[in-house]
Amino acid sequence: MELHHPRKKLAFMAPIVFFLAMLSVCSALFDNTTFNYSSFDPNSHDFAFEGNVILSNSFIQLTTTTLDEAWATYSRPMHLWDGRTGKTADFTTRFSFSINSNSVKPFGDGLTFFLVPNGTGMPLNSNGGFFGLCSSTDSSPILGDCNGTFDFVAVEFDTFSNEWDPDGPHVGIDINTVISAVTVPWTWNKIVDGGTAQAWISYDSSAKNLSVILGDEHNTSSLYYRVNLSSVLPEWVNFGFSATTGTTLEIHKILSWEFNSSLEIADPSIPLPTPPAPTPSPPLSTSPWRIQKNLWAWLYIIACASVLVLIAVVACLCMRSKKEVSGFENNHGPREFSYRELATATGYFDSNRLIGLGGSGKFYEGYLPGMGSKVAIKKITCDSEYQMQQYAEEVMLVCQLKHRNLVKLIGWCQKEREFFIVYEFMSNGSLDFHLFEQQRTLLTWESRYRVALDMASVIQYLHENLREDWGQCVIHRDIKCSNILLDSDFSAKLGDFVLPRHYFIHGEDPQTSKAAAGTTGYIAPGKASKESDVYSFGIVALELACGRRVVENGVPIVSFVWELYGAGKLLDAVDPRLKDNFDLDELERLMMVGLWCAHPDYTLRPSIQLAFLMLEFKAPLPALPSMMPDPIKDPMFPSSSSEYKLTILYIFSLCLIMANYVNHFQFETNEIICWEFSSSLDTPPPTTGGKSHKNLWLWIIIPCTTASVVMITVVVWIRSSPKEAVERTDSAKDGTHMLPL
Repeated sequence: MELHHPRKKLAFMAPIVFFLAMLSVCSALFDNTTFNYSSFDPNSHDFAFEGNVILSNSFIQLTTTTLDEAWATYSRPMHLWDGRTGKTADFTTRFSFSINSNSVKPFGDGLTFFLVPNGTGMPLNSNGGFFGLCSSTDSSPILGDCNGTFDFVAVEFDTFSNEWDPDGPHVGIDINTVISAVTVPWTWNKIVDGGTAQAWISYDSSAKNLSVILGDEHNTSSLYYRVNLSSVLPEWVNFGFSATTGTTLEIHKILSWEFNSSLEIADPSIPLPTPPAPTPSPPLSTSPWRIQKNLWAWLYIIACASVLVLIAVVACLCMRSKKEVSGFENNHGPREFSYRELATATGYFDSNRLIGLGGSGKFYEGYLPGMGSKVAIKKITCDSEYQMQQYAEEVMLVCQLKHRNLVKLIGWCQKEREFFIVYEFMSNGSLDFHLFEQQRTLLTWESRYRVALDMASVIQYLHENLREDWGQCVIHRDIKCSNILLDSDFSAKLGDFVLPRHYFIHGEDPQTSKAAAGTTGYIAPGKASKESDVYSFGIVALELACGRRVVENGVPIVSFVWELYGAGKLLDAVDPRLKDNFDLDELERLMMVGLWCAHPDYTLRPSIQLAFLMLEFKAPLPALPSMMPDPIKDPMFPSSSSEYKLTILYIFSLCLIMANYVNHFQFETNEIICWEFSSSLDTPPPTTGGKSHKNLWLWIIIPCTTASVVMITVVVWIRSSPKEAVERTDSAKDGTHMLPL
């Protein structure tokens, strides 16, 4: 498990904060908008209305007559993106609604969920197919192409086909025009009798992906569109619903509405530095002494800063390498055991007590008389004191994690180059034994589905709940059946999450390093991220449903299940040992969620929150393509050797520029040092017979400049999040506050 802790980063960089003040490093805060209305209060001031709107206890009704338009928006604006951090918000909204034509055909025109600039009002003459978002008088010569006074992004639930629309009711995503960028048919609608539908709309700022799922108890439609909202809309937006009618009448009702957004923002108490006024260039007649004095000042600042930074970094590294493993003495959490206690508990780590192999060590069964219970003890052999310190710090942080589906961490011990971690003992062992070992008792369907729910719950805690509480999240990086342990009641707990973090420190690619975290088949191509954890969860979900290992006979389980899904034979993938002892709806839901989570395109995987809701039957299932898509790899962090090459090229180019700049003038000594410009690089500078200092200045400027640039690059790189790296690679990034190492 990779735990990203900002306080440790800041502590490490404290000696060089003074040198980085020009970078305006701001504290990370979050600006969230969250609400959940399962019903409505007619006296509430949480909503703003325009047009004909009726607010009751059970619904918000938009439009009451023909040729009508209406808005219902949340009264407070949402912070969509932050200009100081460059971050864009992630948001998710879910609402149930009904559109009722009272058995009249044809009907029109539809409902939208939209975002518009803060302070925007509903335009006039915007009924019918314009959805209250642009005036019919503002339409360009191209039908449906708005030329209005404000930008908007909308998801339309269109019930009437205009000239610019596809045939029949449909769902579309609109960007500054009611001509949808993408659409999907809505053929299963129940508009004639006012049936209820649920919509789920989410935006992933890292992938720039706006996705929509529409469904009822029997049908679903889904679509997505990649758009950078920060380039379309301003920093603050209003959001809500619009509805319109044309010459025919239909009633639009919002029955419930849930919304959640999260944006990392800069600390408003730290003002951005004001750029200094440009200093006018000195005239050519400026005295040599004044020029020499200014030059000496700049060189002195650069040299001192570079030397101090390098000294501070070396000192910190030395202190860290000599620091004894400690840190639990003043903290609540796991206790420190003596080596004798653990050795006695395991029969001096007798091979007969070996119960499993973890990603970085061996597990032994032990008994601690003082606790009166069995424990599992993980023995890790460390390669260095630095790695030992990393394990200790990791344990110290992981002990703060509290969730019923995490294996409880009881204590720790250090002996020379060996590190021991003590966990609670799980009497029923790991999930893979019960799924794949024939001699084991068959794991019932009820137990399997509960395991899936338990894992979705704990991963949501690591990915989402910690982010709300701590402003950070935790990536496990090795979710698999052998790391899912079962207690006496067959409740599942996620374990073996204390993994060293030195893979990233040495700049190794986490997928190609010999010490890379993760297990083949369970790890998604690309960098470690929340999406890669979701991928691993999808593999586990498919294994639970199929009773099949991640790869059998050279065929990955995702390919196996997807092929059957495309052929309409999804039930053929079910574990034959279950026979007919399973819930058909739960089985289909678990398989579909597993396929979606293991989607080859990382940008189209759901969040773990959405996957959990689908498993709880609180969100509709996706409409996946019948053919398995080609994989799209999540960019690495660092992305590849090209990023290193760009950094090196940047530093080298700057050094060359400084060298050429020095070649433009000559330093000499008489009574003072003076200089004068040379007309070009090919024109030899004049000489006065004094001693030339050009080479001396080259040796001062170039190393100092290089050291400064290297330190700035390293610190900015360290402070960047993996998603920011994705943004840079995709020319797009967040959402989540995950500090890399």
